[in-house]
Amino acid sequence: MCNEDIKARMCNRCGEEKPLTDEYFYKDKVVKSGFSTICKDCEKEKYKHYKDTEFNIYIWYENKTQRFKNNWNLEDIIWIYDNYLNINKQILIDKFPDSNYKTIHNIISQWDIRKIEKNDDWSQEDIDFLIKEYPSMPQSKLEDYFSNRTWAAIKIKANKLNIKRNEETLIKINSDCHKGYKFSEERKRNISKNRRGINSPSWKGGLTPLITYFRSILYEWKLDSLKAYDFKCAFTNTNKGDLEIHHSNENFSDMVYETFNILQFPVYENMLQYSEDELKSINKIFLELHYKNGLGIPLTKLIHKVFHIVYGLSNNTEQQFNEFKEKYFNGDFDEILEITNEDIKNKKRKKKSSRRLTENEVLKIKELLNKGFPITYISKEFGTKDAAIYNIKTGRSWKKLLEVG
Repeated sequence: MCNEDIKARMCNRCGEEKPLTDEYFYKDKVVKSGFSTICKDCEKEKYKHYKDTEFNIYIWYENKTQRFKNNWNLEDIIWIYDNYLNINKQILIDKFPDSNYKTIHNIISQWDIRKIEKNDDWSQEDIDFLIKEYPSMPQSKLEDYFSNRTWAAIKIKANKLNIKRNEETLIKINSDCHKGYKFSEERKRNISKNRRGINSPSWKGGLTPLITYFRSILYEWKLDSLKAYDFKCAFTNTNKGDLEIHHSNENFSDMVYETFNILQFPVYENMLQYSEDELKSINKIFLELHYKNGLGIPLTKLIHKVFHIVYGLSNNTEQQFNEFKEKYFNGDFDEILEITNEDIKNKKRKKKSSRRLTENEVLKIKELLNKGFPITYISKEFGTKDAAIYNIKTGRSWKKLLEVG
């Protein structure tokens, strides 16, 4: 008999009473007690025959729970079992619109059916070059050789082939001279100051500091793009609050350049340097260019990021997007998606909370709001949350200060 201090449960399959702990039962949030109604031994026994050559889909289905059978009828399961190896993700999603690919894949994984690994468009010549040169060749030369790939894509392929940079190369990249040495805060500020603007290695003619503003004035165009796809991702047909709009016909930065060229305005480092009339003209032309080049395509943050990892951030074309879509549904990017998803999760964990604003900052924010600057742009400029700026705008916070001002 079980210890009286520990609750027990009778397994619905074998009928044996066992302690209700994770040692004997799998956890299940759906069940009130938090544990499955079938013990671990019975669950394991149920899956033993799946890898056998005599596996029978009818027996497998018969052993499933009634809850599973209510969601999946036998005909659909047999269709998936017979066709999985010869179809791509999109066909599965179209066939079962009320489910999602992850759920279907979890079912298939129980049958131990795996597709043959697909060619990821790396030629044998490219692979041989990577194996030979990746350990010691500088990053810039590797990027020149693989000009149609990003550095992230090159590293992912090298990791797949189990190739690593040798110690000499890493020492050249990370010189030993500064190991263990900490710069003073003043020194850090000076280094940062000297690498801003035109001295920055990522300098793009003065547009980089303005990008946040331009992204924040596209609400109307983004909304129309979402409506065109029923507020769902074009690939997964889902919306979990993480959708981004992909510019499929014209690069975002190209339209920023074109806006300034049309208006013949100088490119300043800060949007505050433009007058209210100039800002209105910039907003109008930039939005017109977006509608002229067509609506965007909603994608999840993960899929959107992987596209730019594979094809880079500039000179993107519609042909690249169509190629990416085909390869995505063929499963060619599954590994990159998994790695990138982990990166996104880690960044979320490290995300810092917003800081408290000073009185001078609040007055400056109110001034920007009166001039028509978007909330999202202001929040990023001051390193705080959108809600904090919205509360200032509506008078919910800093009320006394703003009344005096």
